[in-house]
Amino acid sequence: MRAYNEFILICDSFPPSALGHSQRVAKLCKYLPKVSNWIPTVLCGEYQEITGYDKDLLDEIPKKIKVYRIKGFESNSFYNKVRGTFLGKIIYQSRKLYRFPDHRVDWARNVFKFAIRKFGRSNKFKLIFASGPPRSAYIAGFWLSKYWNKPLIIDMRDPWEPYYMSRRYTPLHRIINSYIEKEIYYHSKFIIANTEGNKKMILEKFPQLENKIAVIPNGYDPDDMNPHIGPSLKSNLETVDLLYLGGLRGKIPSGDIFEGPFLRMLQGLLEIEYQLRKKLRVHFVGSDGKPVINYIKKLGLDDICIFYGPVSTKEVGRPLKEADACVVILNPEAENSGCVPAKIYYYLASGKPILAISPECELTKLIRKYSSIYEIIHPNDIKDISKAINFIKIISEKNCITYMPQRNLNEFSREHIAKKISEVFNIIVKNGNR
Repeated sequence: MRAYNEFILICDSFPPSALGHSQRVAKLCKYLPKVSNWIPTVLCGEYQEITGYDKDLLDEIPKKIKVYRIKGFESNSFYNKVRGTFLGKIIYQSRKLYRFPDHRVDWARNVFKFAIRKFGRSNKFKLIFASGPPRSAYIAGFWLSKYWNKPLIIDMRDPWEPYYMSRRYTPLHRIINSYIEKEIYYHSKFIIANTEGNKKMILEKFPQLENKIAVIPNGYDPDDMNPHIGPSLKSNLETVDLLYLGGLRGKIPSGDIFEGPFLRMLQGLLEIEYQLRKKLRVHFVGSDGKPVINYIKKLGLDDICIFYGPVSTKEVGRPLKEADACVVILNPEAENSGCVPAKIYYYLASGKPILAISPECELTKLIRKYSSIYEIIHPNDIKDISKAINFIKIISEKNCITYMPQRNLNEFSREHIAKKISEVFNIIVKNGNR
């Protein structure tokens, strides 16, 4: 039996939660014991029904990994009764005003209390690995690292202050959050950013961190790509089938629908190329939302849009295989950001053409580098329908089911990513507290 180095993994979302945030840590748990001598003990948030249920992702967690689910405010029975109501929204928003660095800090405090009660002052763990968002996961890691005198590694799936949060806070909030951010960074032994753009954002603010930050991206799991599992898109071979994988976002702070630019582009496309209405189909595979569905009806697109609801990680292979092209969306505020939706790695692995409604950012760089056929349309330029028409004509003239990736994408496989993270662990432990 292999002897493992044990470490603490702190994360909020964890299987069976179906949120995208669960996938990175779940796949790390799946592959790390296979490719290295590292194994985690997981301290995570309590499962909540609102996040969806992914049994397949849960089943991938090795039985030898211990998982402790720790309650936060969101587990409060009264709050769960009013969640989604007007009162629930007031409670949720008001908590942001006095909880730093975010509304999950009470959960972080409970994680810290649980860990010192469960494992004591001296324990076998070699390091602490905190994966966020939320930023409170880093806070819990920071407290435990100080208490145990163990190295802290933070895994940042988003920047400390993502582009979509930059205008939500008062000057006081920004000052306090900047102070906490600096304390976390300087205490951490190593920082993992998930994109080059996010790494750049950190270094622009803290250039002194150059020697202790690296990019380890999100990725895809080949085990999820079985072409015989999942909902079937093709009712007949004459249709042109676009796939949008993942949950629908709905309303955003600007007042628009997140998917709005794409949907308005479709409306304009069909007004010009009206004959496409008979053959164009848009498949939304993932959790749907009433605001988006209502908006689709308002635009008169409900006859070409098909909703499948949530699927597990094992049920994306067939949709990816049968789609003629895949759709990814970012709003204009993501301009020049390091934002890369995790679904893009599955799109790239499928080798399918990609239609990106996105400003120039890390996502568009990735598409240009790894995709053979793509079209990138800025959300503010959707009235220029010519690009969309040309893209639809190209994919309708080709047998997109047979497309293969442009190049080897092993660097984005979850197994490879686990190896890269284990290498960071080895270096940090070898260097000790230097």
